[in-house]
Amino acid sequence: MKKLFVGVLALQFLFSCSKNEDEIIADVTPNTTNLQNAPYSSLSSEQQKLKLEDEAKATLQEFEKTKTSSTIEAIRNLDFLLKSNPIDLSNGKLENGLNEILNLSDAYGIYTWNNTMKRWDKTLSNENLVFKFPSKKIGTTNDTELIATSVSSKIKIKIIDTPIKYQWVYNTNGYPQQMVITPEVFDNLYLPLSVEAKIKINNVETGTISLKNTFGTINEVPLTSSFKLNVNDGYSLEINTNKQEKSTASAKLSYNGKNILSFDANSTAQIDKLLAEQDLASYYGKANVFYSIMDNFVILGDVDNESLKNEQNKIRQDLPYPNYSSSDYYKNLNIYNKTKSQLLENASNKHIKLALVSKKDKTKIADIVWKSDFKRSTFHPVIWENGLWQPSNTKGEKVDYYNEVMYLKFNDTTLVAMNVYFSTGFDSLKTEIKNFINVFN
Repeated sequence: MKKLFVGVLALQFLFSCSKNEDEIIADVTPNTTNLQNAPYSSLSSEQQKLKLEDEAKATLQEFEKTKTSSTIEAIRNLDFLLKSNPIDLSNGKLENGLNEILNLSDAYGIYTWNNTMKRWDKTLSNENLVFKFPSKKIGTTNDTELIATSVSSKIKIKIIDTPIKYQWVYNTNGYPQQMVITPEVFDNLYLPLSVEAKIKINNVETGTISLKNTFGTINEVPLTSSFKLNVNDGYSLEINTNKQEKSTASAKLSYNGKNILSFDANSTAQIDKLLAEQDLASYYGKANVFYSIMDNFVILGDVDNESLKNEQNKIRQDLPYPNYSSSDYYKNLNIYNKTKSQLLENASNKHIKLALVSKKDKTKIADIVWKSDFKRSTFHPVIWENGLWQPSNTKGEKVDYYNEVMYLKFNDTTLVAMNVYFSTGFDSLKTEIKNFINVFN
């Protein structure tokens, strides 16, 4: 269960092309053609902001409701207890300096919360992984059980058992150098084909968790992955990835069938090759994305990662870096930094087309564009003397740095940075989303 949710969530963005020509994968990306061509809303940017804040408040209320879910509250408390008193799910095989094979079944056992000693007591089990604990933080009775079973695949990944250790020594020339004292030791972990778990409160089943993976033969990224959480209180969370000819990913959090947050995307990126450190632009492919907040606001668009990567590489290769051995170095460095950022801004706007849209009104709120913004300055205490840059206690040179920042561009051409536009009224929502996800870490 450890890192289960976040692990699956991260796989949303790790799509790639498979060479299996026999399988046909349906395109699950929502039909967004009409939304992409929607006309601009007649509302001002401030009026739109008020509408967005109202939607954020409604979404926040849905996240607040999760706190009344007895099952989610129990999962939160399990998360709290495991962080306050961690347990060794590797059954002693981690950090022992030995190269060993780890299976998910190594974690099997019955872990019972000892409220008096504030620790987990373990008894042996060859059948499943069981946690017995209070459903509430203030609880003293172990009224909740989480029971999980798993099936391991034949796909192994290396994880560090014991990190490498160095010691500084002097070589024969009298110079310090690092010498390995203890070499790095790895264990091999078999990834899961499936994990099934159920949650019981007072002997009544209140929720289920399911993870299913299929693997190819190239690397540890699953060809398909499906994660589902269902609780009797009405909440449902589903995350699916499909790493086939057209790679797809989707995630949806709903309450009694009503969408709270959802995500859909497809891509032609070849992550198998990128993971093998073959960093070619053609492997980045193209993608389109569709984010939905509640049943109204949507961020959607297309990203040509391959063309973007090619142009970014060309900018970095063709733009000459200033000559340090010149009295104009720092002046030219400032020009270089600003020019590069502006060129990267243009490249992003050319190859990334995103928009914020209202589904209910069928209007575009704003385009999402990139703009080169000043980031910070650094001071270098140097002065040009005798054809060299020399240290100085009284004078120096300033270097400016720039970032490419996402902006909302409204119908009246008003530009507002997204982090500024969404700051007031949205911080609580961002915190609630983060806290909700952290429950499943």
